[in-house]
Amino acid sequence: MKRLFYFVLVLNFYSCTYSSPPTQPNRNQAIAKQEEAWVIFRNIVTNQTCQDSIQVVIDLLDESIALDTSYLVAYSTKVNVLNAQGKYTEAMEVIQLAIERDLAENTPEFIVGKGIQHDLLDQPELAMIDYKNAIIAFDKKYEPDTNYLLTTKALLHFLLGEEIKSIQDLKSIMDKNLSEAERISAEILLQSLQNKNREQFIEAIKSNHINYE
Repeated sequence: MKRLFYFVLVLNFYSCTYSSPPTQPNRNQAIAKQEEAWVIFRNIVTNQTCQDSIQVVIDLLDESIALDTSYLVAYSTKVNVLNAQGKYTEAMEVIQLAIERDLAENTPEFIVGKGIQHDLLDQPELAMIDYKNAIIAFDKKYEPDTNYLLTTKALLHFLLGEEIKSIQDLKSIMDKNLSEAERISAEILLQSLQNKNREQFIEAIKSNHINYE
């Protein structure tokens, strides 16, 4: 479960930024391709089988992007698939393509995902800038004291090297009145961060490679 969590973590930061523009003519087909790719990828990660190759997933995502160049979720899924293979530079190229197409650069979730990508590329200075900017953007976008905002900011403090504060904040969040989904998310995040520093957390993401061809 934790293995899949690391991929879902980054995917969520990009996917949450997505708000649908006016209906695109091929949007439904693009969504179908992306969803098919995600199901195959999830099965590969959780079952560690190669019944469908990673290249099939990449091809489906490329088709999704070609059908609708504004469908950010397809880009985010492709970033995850490339990261899962340790292809961090290629994943950053996908992020840069999304930025060039003006899809979501200034939204807080996207900034977090870009920061994680910089960390995966061993560029902590750039990652730190992204995380600090993300906190400012989150505070502007969301109402204070919402569970989502508090949980995400706890992760950001961790990524900024404030590990003790982050764990304390997550434990406080666990005492709040959370939905079942929020509680599960907070629990997995807490388990993933405990007894680690930021560098060890990034290494944990890197260690969750899959090498199926």
